Amino acid sequence: MLELFGRIKRGLSYKIYNKIQLKEVGKILSDVPSKFLINIDGYKLAVCRWVSPKRTRSYPYARIYDIMSQDVSKKVAIIPVVKDEGIDGDRDFLQWDTISLLSLLGIYVIPAYYCRASKRQIKNKVKFSNQQFNLKYIHHKLKELAYYKSDALHWNMKEFKKGNFLKIVKKVKECYQMLSKTLGVKIHDPKGIDKYYSEIQGSIKNFIALSRDRSKKAQRREVKTKQPKEKIRSEKKASITIENYLGGLYYFTIDEVEIRENIVYLIESKHSKSSSLPGVNDIKDGLIKVMLYQCIDELYLEGKKVSHRAVLRLTSETTQTTKIDKVISSLRDGKRKQFFENLLKESKDNNFEVWYG
Repeated sequence: MLELFGRIKRGLSYKIYNKIQLKEVGKILSDVPSKFLINIDGYKLAVCRWVSPKRTRSYPYARIYDIMSQDVSKKVAIIPVVKDEGIDGDRDFLQWDTISLLSLLGIYVIPAYYCRASKRQIKNKVKFSNQQFNLKYIHHKLKELAYYKSDALHWNMKEFKKGNFLKIVKKVKECYQMLSKTLGVKIHDPKGIDKYYSEIQGSIKNFIALSRDRSKKAQRREVKTKQPKEKIRSEKKASITIENYLGGLYYFTIDEVEIRENIVYLIESKHSKSSSLPGVNDIKDGLIKVMLYQCIDELYLEGKKVSHRAVLRLTSETTQTTKIDKVISSLRDGKRKQFFENLLKESKDNNFEVWYG
């Protein structure tokens, strides 16, 4: 397995061409939509909601891409600190490097907690469904953020100071115990949340270290796994650790690495079984990684400094051509066609490559 280390020495610079129109609201009157604009006393914010703190569920990166495309000064992600689906489902915890990554992208994070839900039973499995945030708390934080004068890094550091973060974790435990009792859904052992609480309570440095250790282990597992939305042309998957000027460390798995004429190509792959091109959300999800790869100032392969290029590779089982222009021109859906035409402009303007096949 190849091991890479990248260093970003500056802020992230990236121009988005595929801008979408988000619905604008003046107040949150029902549960938080997946993404929206909100106008608070004349201050406009672009906001997205994550379903889970785990970055591989429900396309959270695609939602980040969409709010980054908005012409407003503040982009905000509302993320549950913990999501427990019940003992028959998953339980995920927010990790430090998610916060660090979003700080690099200029995203303000509101750590949140679920306080309402319904019960769903499929066969013999009982889980929570339709989990909803405490809306009063969310609106309070958005209003506070509207008047906040500093950047995303400072906001996120403030929100994740030990005292603030511990209060939210305590609320998480209280709410899930209440929901379990009210709905009759068994939850995971509360000792897991207690352990998470104690990690934060010990010291933020300790929490960061433990969080990164979990990220490393997840990275090692992912390197060995082939995803259904990848069609890998080579066996050269690689692990990459990226360090930025903010002190963040990100542990990713690169779908493919190719070396041509002393240039290392960092390839993020997206695949479709039924269409000539992958889905829009899949591609937006991949573009967040491409943003990071193309912003790397120094890349080291097995300790040796190398030149590199970022690549988004698109593959399909329905066509054999390698000419992406031909595939795009054959699309009948006007919006989808426009998206891929803009993607090619975006790649040219941001200095990364799009490969097809």
